[in-house]
Amino acid sequence: MKRAALIILLLLCCCTLFSQNRKWIDSLQQLLQLEKREDTIQVRRYIRLSASYTTNRPDSALYYCQLALELSEKLNYSWGIGYSYRNYSSVFKVMGDYPLAWGYLQKAKRVFEEREDEQNVIGIDFASGTLNYEQGNYPEALKIFLHLKSANEEWIAKSDYNIFYVFLGSTYNYLQMPDSGLYYMKKYFGENPFVTTPGKSFPFRVMGDTYFGLKKYDSALNFYRLSYSIGINMDVGAVINTAIGLATLHKEIGNSDSCIYYANIALSEAQSGNFLQWVRQSSKILAVVYETVNPLESIRYYKLSASISDSINSQQKLMQVQSIKYTEELRKRENAEKEKANKAKQQRYLLIGGIAAFALITLILVRNNRHKQKAKVKIEKAYDELKATQAQLIQSEKMASLGELTAGIAHEIQNPLNFVNNFSEVNKELIDEMRQELKSGKIDDAIAISNDIRDNEEKIIHHGKRADAIVKGMLQHSRSSSGKKEPTNINALADEYLRLAYHGLRAKDKMFNATMITDYDETIGNINIIPQDIGRVILNLINNAFYATNEKQKSPHPLKGGEEYEPTVTVSTKRLFLPSGSQTERREGTKFEQGGLGGGSIEIKISDNGGGIPKKILDKIFQPFFTTKPTGQGTGLGLSLSFDIVKAHGGELKVESGESEGSSFIISLPVS
Repeated sequence: MKRAALIILLLLCCCTLFSQNRKWIDSLQQLLQLEKREDTIQVRRYIRLSASYTTNRPDSALYYCQLALELSEKLNYSWGIGYSYRNYSSVFKVMGDYPLAWGYLQKAKRVFEEREDEQNVIGIDFASGTLNYEQGNYPEALKIFLHLKSANEEWIAKSDYNIFYVFLGSTYNYLQMPDSGLYYMKKYFGENPFVTTPGKSFPFRVMGDTYFGLKKYDSALNFYRLSYSIGINMDVGAVINTAIGLATLHKEIGNSDSCIYYANIALSEAQSGNFLQWVRQSSKILAVVYETVNPLESIRYYKLSASISDSINSQQKLMQVQSIKYTEELRKRENAEKEKANKAKQQRYLLIGGIAAFALITLILVRNNRHKQKAKVKIEKAYDELKATQAQLIQSEKMASLGELTAGIAHEIQNPLNFVNNFSEVNKELIDEMRQELKSGKIDDAIAISNDIRDNEEKIIHHGKRADAIVKGMLQHSRSSSGKKEPTNINALADEYLRLAYHGLRAKDKMFNATMITDYDETIGNINIIPQDIGRVILNLINNAFYATNEKQKSPHPLKGGEEYEPTVTVSTKRLFLPSGSQTERREGTKFEQGGLGGGSIEIKISDNGGGIPKKILDKIFQPFFTTKPTGQGTGLGLSLSFDIVKAHGGELKVESGESEGSSFIISLPVS
């Protein structure tokens, strides 16, 4: 009797609060109509009205958000701008447009961070947790909530944010940990849940979910009913959510009639409000309940659930595309602003430089005796600029090599991705078959199908790791060199860049084919080099070899004897040892054993049967900016940089070539 009396009292309080809230909104609207003002007080009124309309009338909420934002920007009122963005995020979350909700939430956070408004930054982080919660990303939501709890106990204790415990408890429920959920729900409700926050349906529904997870069905039923009775007067979303909870509970305890009753209520309200997620949930419950009672109805609801699932998937894909577009537009806008700022800075520097140069020339003409000192400063400055330009050109050459790798990597990664996609499609079909077998009671067939699914999953993991390894290799190449030597398998390094260079050229010219021959000395093992730098050298030489064979293949001149030309590139490695007591002679073919004879060098040889290098330019090929390629196809820095990199390793880069006979580039690296 006491509990019934408390429930009746609580319902009366809810009705009173609802009527008072309605009166407050009406009075605030009347005040806005009476007072036409443009100040921060008016901004706060717009924001309060927007927040009040968020759940029931999102179109009105957006209208007042826009008024608040426009007036805040006019007044340069950063607090109003931040709260307008925050309210926009809340409205779009209710409307199910999560990409826009995320975008406005991040805008609000940036505004409050610039204001150093710690409390509102914490509130934005809490909102990001609830947004993950709304999207069903419960592990990420739990991570955010626990971080906030550990860092902001005083903030949570405030009455405005005490609802935090409800979200935390509900998240644990969805993660199948109702014991933890009950712990935080008790922290929210305290000693007597029937006198805490009487105007809110959500906490009572979460408490019902918690007891349902603990299989305490009587307690769950009481809280669900209380949540349902409160939600009828305040929030259609609460009615639908609680009705689904009641239907699920009655299905669990075998009360089919009550399950169908509440599921139909949820379905009707969800269809009226076009809440597709809840339409799918309620129709699926009805389909399962009607399986034994009315198979035809069951089939009808299964079809409804399936059609809604397709619509939801389509919407999710659309929202993903919108999210990508929004992120890309934001990135482009930021890049444009940075570029604009850099151009302005460069113009200032150019203007200052021009004025300085003019003053210098004038001073030279007027006072010739001081010219020497001024000229020295000018020469040093020009030298520094030349060094900076050279560094930029070197970086440009490195990035060009990375660009040539991209096409090869794309070809390499497509193969494992095709396997992943194909096996995923097969698994999807096998799962459908397994469901049919389970429904038919053929357990052995279902187990056999599950074994096939497991085998396919292992293949998916295998090919996924292949793709991961390829991507890591690309990142390793693109990463700036640390300048530190590390043990590296030179055979694996050469083989990797041979394949990537070949696929890169194939991506540009589908008609090109070449024979690749490798001869690696397996006794080499690991040597200490800077892998990014030596990798760039090998890649550049292999690219040059493929370019030479490709150019010869395009040449109209046939080979002697009418033989058909076959482009061939050979990559080989060899360890060379210094005989004891000698610093100049070398002997080859001696097997190297771990811990045995040290010293000597490693030879990497890259050969091609292209057109060769004419003798008249053979001495010039390592000079900076010298190139035989057409204008626009080469910078002339590739071989020069390669020569400097090998020299910095204490090695030697030389070439052997005869015109029309191909070329061989030989890299010699010392081994300590």
